[in-house]
Amino acid sequence: MNETEQAVRTALTDWAAEVSARPGLAGAVLARNTRARRRRRALLSCVAAVVVLAGAGALWVVAPWRTPDRLVPAAPPRPADSAPPSPVDFGWLPDGFDTEQLDLVPPGVWRLTATSGREPIEVTISDQELTPTRGTGRTGTVDVNGVTATTYSVPPHEVGAPPYGTNPPDADGATEEITWQRKPGQWVRVHLHFAGGKKPLAATGEELLRVARGLRDTERRVPALVSIADPTGLHVVASQYDEWRGATINLMRGSGKVWITADSGEKDLTPWMIRLGNADTITGYAGFRDVEPVLETRELPGRTVLRKRSYQALWKTALVRFPENQVAVVLVPKNTSDADLMTLASGVTPGPDYIPVRR
Repeated sequence: MNETEQAVRTALTDWAAEVSARPGLAGAVLARNTRARRRRRALLSCVAAVVVLAGAGALWVVAPWRTPDRLVPAAPPRPADSAPPSPVDFGWLPDGFDTEQLDLVPPGVWRLTATSGREPIEVTISDQELTPTRGTGRTGTVDVNGVTATTYSVPPHEVGAPPYGTNPPDADGATEEITWQRKPGQWVRVHLHFAGGKKPLAATGEELLRVARGLRDTERRVPALVSIADPTGLHVVASQYDEWRGATINLMRGSGKVWITADSGEKDLTPWMIRLGNADTITGYAGFRDVEPVLETRELPGRTVLRKRSYQALWKTALVRFPENQVAVVLVPKNTSDADLMTLASGVTPGPDYIPVRR
């Protein structure tokens, strides 16, 4: 090895060693783009150091490398691919409904929510027909921008009070709902429900109708909750977040809808999943027992990846630990090799839109 080769290798090693663990996940999320640009520039500078070996005329190019206990991804983490945006967005909301969120739930269904510190207004947009609710409440019709929509209404009442039975949601409290075909191939439901007694809803039926009439044909981006260094053809088909459970990301490979059967017998789970949240609430989802030995550990900048024997029946799993007690559970098909599982898990980090779960 000549002096130039040694100098380049030494520079790469020093650069990797100086990447320290992130002191805080929230700050790391905000700083990720800056760090990614710096790393790309550093890596490209090294790759550009093509050395013509004296006398041989050969070319030597520096490339990313692996060692038994460290994985340096070939590309910086980036949001998982191809989460289609919602084709509809809010146009008008009642006063106080100032927190908006978008989830993608399969198949081809988006859920917009707006909250006021109480029950949320939920707008479901689907490429398949949505069946209007039928129950002990009152059904009617209303005009939504020239289209006849079906309404469903349950007034405020005590939980379980006649004639609303003992089964939710009617038994729980008040409901207002509007369901209609907004345009060819697009069905929409606007829904508001209070579970917990006779307290009035946070918005009236008239206000809910104004929400329905004010919906806009404007795309809304699905939040980037998880980043993956090497998605390897995976794309997002479901993306959900709440402040209690954290993020649940369902991924697929290819264009077909391939599902696996849950313990309940329903085919509603994808072969690839990532759950990201507080370690106290989701670690058990990996199926790891405390008494099981750790089979493999990878220490990476800002995270630790663990593989143990899992009793999870539907997936092979790995655990990624981050600062601030945040954990990602990575679930892959049972026939995935341990090496491929660890490679995928090693590239998983919180996405730029992820908010750390404190509970």
